[in-house]
Amino acid sequence: MNKLQQIPKLVEDSDVFRNWHKKHTNSYLCAFFRNIGNTDNIEWQVHYYWPENDTITVFSVGAEIKIIEEDSLILKNDNDRVEELKLDNVNVDLFRALEIADNYRKENYPKEETVKRLVILQKLKRIVWNITCMTLSVNLLNVKVDAESGEVIEESMGPLLKYGRG
Repeated sequence: MNKLQQIPKLVEDSDVFRNWHKKHTNSYLCAFFRNIGNTDNIEWQVHYYWPENDTITVFSVGAEIKIIEEDSLILKNDNDRVEELKLDNVNVDLFRALEIADNYRKENYPKEETVKRLVILQKLKRIVWNITCMTLSVNLLNVKVDAESGEVIEESMGPLLKYGRG
């Protein structure tokens, strides 16, 4: 069992999860999230999807397991399905995915310097590391790295302010 596979096991073995799961019996793992910046916060957030109500519950994995969001609505199209995240074919770990995204940035956007990264492991059409880099010049670079092959399968770059307009 690799380190990534141990994280949901920690959550699912906790009393917090067991109590929550009594009401959310058909829920399943759908994503991991991690904020990597200038802080010492190295906790993973583990997301479980509950199809019955189309909601997500987020567990924080640190010194203790706790729920930080329960039964939150999801930003998605009505026809989109939240896929179950199975970790068996994840060959690229977090650090390798970050290295791939950073090398991509250096090669394609050499003047951009990353100050913070938001990382999501999720299943879209395939399992991807969805890495959003905030840069010193207030741009966002999003790089999607295939978690099985390590291939960059999609990228986009744009000003942060563009995302704040309604």
